[in-house]
Amino acid sequence: MLTANNLADRLGCADRLPDAPDDVPAPPAGPVPATRAEGTCAWYGKSGLADRSPYPDEVLESRTDDRVWDEHCGLVLGFGRADAVYYDEADEADEAGEHRRVSSPDTPGEWFVSLHTYAGPVAEDLRLTATDDGEPVEPATPGKAGRSATDPVWWASSVCDGRPQIHTMTLARGYAELVEPRTEALFRAYIDDVTTRRGCTDVVLPDHSTFRADRDQA
Repeated sequence: MLTANNLADRLGCADRLPDAPDDVPAPPAGPVPATRAEGTCAWYGKSGLADRSPYPDEVLESRTDDRVWDEHCGLVLGFGRADAVYYDEADEADEAGEHRRVSSPDTPGEWFVSLHTYAGPVAEDLRLTATDDGEPVEPATPGKAGRSATDPVWWASSVCDGRPQIHTMTLARGYAELVEPRTEALFRAYIDDVTTRRGCTDVVLPDHSTFRADRDQA
């Protein structure tokens, strides 16, 4: 807003953007240890999952606010945790005689879990993925749940204050290939927190089979 108003001054524009309301949540700080989570990821900090590999050890969050149409909680693997997960999983794959095509992460934050809750009109027309030319596909329909046929994205639904809600979980691709079957408990814990906090009912969760590494691929 300040940047826009400064630009208006330089261009000689008469109108200015109004000051933001005092109760607008501030932008989140960079990833912090999960033990310090106190907003939209507070549930994760209390779950104890962050203490265990292969789960993320950092969070990127904002203040909880039931009025926003897109409330998010980002879980991030710091470089040390991500590196350890990669080599632990690679060793297990070697022992099982499996071949992994996943490369080790090159930068902190490359492996993540992104959790979102969409409310109201947005939830009524939410698309999970897009084609190569940007066309949206795969609607996440209120009253149902499932997994994207092409990407590591799961979705659940509920009703809060009479409004449809869609809850999604997106995994970084390389990370998903290594740990996908173990993320069902993570997604369920998130949904339990957000639906309880918002007083939601009619919760529909993805089937257990959608988290299986050997599930049928469309």
